[in-house]
Amino acid sequence: MKRWKLWAGVLLVFAAGACVGVVGTGLYVRHSFESLLQGGPPAVAELVTNRLARELDLSKSQKIAVGETVQEMQSQIQALRLQYRPEAKQILITGMSKMKTELSAEQQQKLDRLYNKLTTRWRLNE
Repeated sequence: MKRWKLWAGVLLVFAAGACVGVVGTGLYVRHSFESLLQGGPPAVAELVTNRLARELDLSKSQKIAVGETVQEMQSQIQALRLQYRPEAKQILITGMSKMKTELSAEQQQKLDRLYNKLTTRWRLNE
């Protein structure tokens, strides 16, 4: 009987550690992602630059040059997004209209709320 209790205790400690690890990792990832989103494009550029510097073992001068290139690429991508934003918005509007034909009135209201939340978060209303 003692051996069974010992294994149960070891299993319980292992399970508790795994749960704490999962919750801790989830909180860390959520915090990191939210701070990245709140930091906007400069935070993303800094993250990419730091990751490249670490992975490629860049010198300070290389890191500065790579950082400038990352910012330049980011600006070009932003310009491309702005260019195609009206088309993307039209695709969303068309898709929403098509989905609504399959939904009840209550579901349509929920879909509208979700759409408004999405367009606000991704700044598609601008």
